[in-house]
Amino acid sequence: MFKKILLTLFLISSVFSFSQTDTSNNQQNKKIELLNKKVDSLISEQNGVKTKILEERINQATETITNQSSMISSFGTLYTVITIILAFIGVVLPILTYQFGIKPSRDALKEFEEKSEAKFNNFLKERRVKEIDNAIENLKSEDNHIRNNSLNFLTYNSHQGLNEDQVLKIINIINNNNDENFLVQLLGCIVNEKNENLKKYFIEYLNTSQEANSTMYYCLKFFSYYNYSEYKNELKIFISNNNTSTALSIIFSFFPKNNIIDLLNDHNIIDILSSDALTFVHGYNFGKSNISQWNMSEEDYEKTYLYERLKEKFTPVN
Repeated sequence: MFKKILLTLFLISSVFSFSQTDTSNNQQNKKIELLNKKVDSLISEQNGVKTKILEERINQATETITNQSSMISSFGTLYTVITIILAFIGVVLPILTYQFGIKPSRDALKEFEEKSEAKFNNFLKERRVKEIDNAIENLKSEDNHIRNNSLNFLTYNSHQGLNEDQVLKIINIINNNNDENFLVQLLGCIVNEKNENLKKYFIEYLNTSQEANSTMYYCLKFFSYYNYSEYKNELKIFISNNNTSTALSIIFSFFPKNNIIDLLNDHNIIDILSSDALTFVHGYNFGKSNISQWNMSEEDYEKTYLYERLKEKFTPVN
């Protein structure tokens, strides 16, 4: 019985003790839970503060980066503008320098050179004209030394050309002088001038000359500048008056090559050639020995009236 009472008391004590322990554990759990909540709250607050600080720093960094980007962009724009301005200056400045500095100077210099050259050339031309006029005037001198010096001067300078008045003065001197050597040298000074007064002089020579002299050479040389039709009638008169092998030798030797075909086909002239003249031209092969100096081919020569006439006259009759 006593044991039962003790056992009952033990059980009640155990239950009571367990009940108190359970109650204590519940209180502790509540405290722990409360502490956890406070800790979580503190952690949340700290995280919120950190997040806020981090956001502020990020915003500051973003603002700083934006400001720096704007500044860099501004510098880039400024650099671009400066580069464009410098490039523009680099391109435009040389052009402006050339247009308003170098080109006007060059144009002015070129104009000065042209004017200077023109003035200098005019000076030389006027001086040469005066020297030639003076030399022509001295050709009339009675002093042989002065006359010969003037003739030499004209001989070495006539290639530069003479004006019409100078040519006419020389022709007048020729017409009033009988020294053939002197006249021939004067003709050599003016023969290259295509001048109407000189043409009249040589036409008159062909019409009136009774002798084939040195003047005939200059006459034929002068007419090389003209068409054959302009002097063929006068040439016919000359050959009629000088129908000799000597005259024909001069004519065929110095006749203008550009007119030789016209001469060899001129019936009016070939038909008046004397027998001696034809014999001279014929030689031994119908005149073919002359074609080299006439710059003709044998084929072209055989088509001429002269060849036909010589062949007709000198072909042996069977």
